[in-house]
Amino acid sequence: MKPKTRTIDVASVSESALAKLEAQLLSSADLDDLPPRIPLIKNWLYKDSLARIHGHSGHYKTFVILDMACHVALGRTWRGNRVDQGLVLYIVAEGISGFQQRVRAWEQEFNNGARIPKSQLMILPKPVQVGDPNEWAPFIALVAKYRPALIVLDTQARVSVGREENSNTDMGVFVDYLEQMRTESGCCGVLIHHRAKAGNDGRGAVGVKGALTTELAVERGDGESTKMNVTIRADKQKDGEEREIKTSVRVVDLVDSTGAPRLDEDGDKVTSLVLAEISLYGPNKTVIEPLPSISKADIVLAVLRDSGGVKTMTVGHSLVKTHCDSIGYRGLASPSSFNPVWHELIDSERIWKDKDIAGDTRYRAHDDRPADRLYN
Repeated sequence: MKPKTRTIDVASVSESALAKLEAQLLSSADLDDLPPRIPLIKNWLYKDSLARIHGHSGHYKTFVILDMACHVALGRTWRGNRVDQGLVLYIVAEGISGFQQRVRAWEQEFNNGARIPKSQLMILPKPVQVGDPNEWAPFIALVAKYRPALIVLDTQARVSVGREENSNTDMGVFVDYLEQMRTESGCCGVLIHHRAKAGNDGRGAVGVKGALTTELAVERGDGESTKMNVTIRADKQKDGEEREIKTSVRVVDLVDSTGAPRLDEDGDKVTSLVLAEISLYGPNKTVIEPLPSISKADIVLAVLRDSGGVKTMTVGHSLVKTHCDSIGYRGLASPSSFNPVWHELIDSERIWKDKDIAGDTRYRAHDDRPADRLYN
């Protein structure tokens, strides 16, 4: 017996419904009028999209997305990739005290200890259950009001309580609600998720990955000497290249508002981790090849960090040229190519004037610190 065919009553379709659908049809030429995909972090995250970052527990995925989020909030280039500055809304669904330490460590190392203002970074210290009418409706109203450029949901499991993670049907509804968040704000919405025990994908229904524009994987080194190493890999990038970055995390001793070390109740130092900055050098100042995507501005900043600053722009150019010559890079060889980069960094306050121990002026990278630095 043949199964009964399911049919739709076409005769009942109204003329207005048909005309509405016909009006949405495009020609090949019409495709040229569609807006291009706009990067939030060039090559990595895109506006008006859904993304996910996954990794095993303890593999630094929160440190990676927090580093991205702070760069978006402040409009700073991320690892040589241009960033479009915008408001960040970070949903901390678990572990707010640990998150506070991570934010303080980042601000201490990369923002001269200054707090990122609420107009650039908003933190919601509670889970919001996606699709729950009592929680999701006011959340969408909040999103529509502030229109964040980046929304981080940390973690997927904590904002989808009660949903069957392995069900494509259940998680398909979950994704539909996230699309509402994206539509209302034009944001890049990023889920943080755990990796499956077997394979290299995020845990649960494969339908979620299919709905994403971007999926990033984070892995740490598996040996005692490499456990601080981090690989960030774009496993999925619609209409873009898959790519990876190899970097590391480093320990930060937190200080209080007076600059004194923060201590816990046992008198031990309070510490956290940050993602290390790009450097042109290895552990013994050995020149290494910079990442292909590193910008001219980041090359200049890397040289300033590793030299401890310079007294004049001319000296800065001489140092940059020397190090770039050693790796065969000519993009900053002439003053006409170097000077505009220098002045842009000054104007954007990514280079700042300091005084050395003798009282002489020194130009330093905005995040320069005298403490020992872990290099990539």
